[in-house]
Amino acid sequence: MQYLNIEIKILSSHEFLGSNPIDRATWLCLLKYCVQQETGGIISNCKNWDDRKWMQLIGITKKESKRVSLLWEWDGSDLKVWEYPVHQETKMKANRENGKKGGKLKAITQKEPHGSDSVNPSGTQEEPHGSDSVNPSGTQEEPHGSDLVNPSDNPSGTQKEPHGSNSVNPSDNPSGKVIGIGIGKGIGIEKTPPKAPQGESSCVFESLKKGISKIYNRKESTVWSDKENKKLKEVARRPDAETEFLTIEELYESGNYEYFRRDIITLLNNWPGEVDRARIKGYGEGQAGKKIMNEKKVFDPRDPETWEK
Repeated sequence: MQYLNIEIKILSSHEFLGSNPIDRATWLCLLKYCVQQETGGIISNCKNWDDRKWMQLIGITKKESKRVSLLWEWDGSDLKVWEYPVHQETKMKANRENGKKGGKLKAITQKEPHGSDSVNPSGTQEEPHGSDSVNPSGTQEEPHGSDLVNPSDNPSGTQKEPHGSNSVNPSDNPSGKVIGIGIGKGIGIEKTPPKAPQGESSCVFESLKKGISKIYNRKESTVWSDKENKKLKEVARRPDAETEFLTIEELYESGNYEYFRRDIITLLNNWPGEVDRARIKGYGEGQAGKKIMNEKKVFDPRDPETWEK
């Protein structure tokens, strides 16, 4: 969900007013995370998270999550958030599913355009309208108008094109490309296939999307917002986008960085700066490749680096 409606009666309740400002701020951060991830108001298996993960995902410290408060409670290793709008989440998911079904139904029931080779519901094939219909007598009816062709005037046996038509002579199109028929004067307009959208259709886009979701513990089934997808497309177009991601990933997983971007859109908006910070700290610049090569070293009793630790 992208929006959160909090009723006034919740903010006027004794649970909220009776809590100190730190607990109120903590509750809002927990509520925001649950709404964004659509968790149903429960953060599962989070009791053993370290302090860095709490700050990175929720925006609070581990110590603050352990406080005793009326605004949340612990159930084993799960944390339950007070007054989470479960009905709003259920309604949103239902509308999302109904929207998908409605789009499919509209595509199925859409009427075919006039003049198509549709089948008559009565079971009999309806004759096509126009001058190409077959005479019931069995003989082909001659076209009406002044464009009648005398066999003696056409000894070559080739069919003469009717006047005023917008057809294109195959000899005028040696390239074999699809030619669109112009309107009015029969001008041939070459149609080029539309370009596939860059980024989204590439493997780079999907690889970055999967890797970033893993860093932020976002499920692969979670739908990204339009802003996130748009910004990720821009990042995916960068020449060394995948190498830059490995650099940022090394920095985030090192535990040697205090200022993590709290959400994905902030990371994407500050992508170049984050890459620079990682490289300043010595990550990237071939370090990922070196790490892979070290992992592939064969055991050698003379080389301490290959010993198991």
